[in-house]
Amino acid sequence: MEQVALVPQEENRMKQKLKQVMKWLLLLFWLGFIFSMSSENGDISSHTSSQVFKMLESYLPVINQNIDFWTLLIRKGAHILEYFILGILIFEVIKEYRLSNKEILLFSLLLSLLCATMDEIHQLFVVDRAGRIMDVAIDSIGYVLSICLLFLKKDKSVKKRLN
Repeated sequence: MEQVALVPQEENRMKQKLKQVMKWLLLLFWLGFIFSMSSENGDISSHTSSQVFKMLESYLPVINQNIDFWTLLIRKGAHILEYFILGILIFEVIKEYRLSNKEILLFSLLLSLLCATMDEIHQLFVVDRAGRIMDVAIDSIGYVLSICLLFLKKDKSVKKRLN
């Protein structure tokens, strides 16, 4: 049986398709991670936060001085980090499609907002958890920061190519 060599154009198209699929898989994996973390009941979630607190405590003894503040910072920092990463993954998926820079920015922000909102709605149905609009706002810090940084980087590279 003869093997047919792919012409460079077809090979590039296949690589591009594989790249799109990988980006979608990473995004879906990360959404699953966020969903699983949000599915933990209040006790488990608090236990996870306390474990992180204990680990940090060994490196930063100063956090013992104001435990409530540091616990809140750890919990909300986790939200920001989760959604910073989500923003990157969503942006990377959206930019694979033939959209203007403005559309990429808009769709990335809207899809991230939708994910954060759905996450908080989901938490309304989890024992000892609550969906909070404030958490959607905190999540937005993460994804707005990452998407804007990526957009500015992309925008500079587009301008550089045009010059």
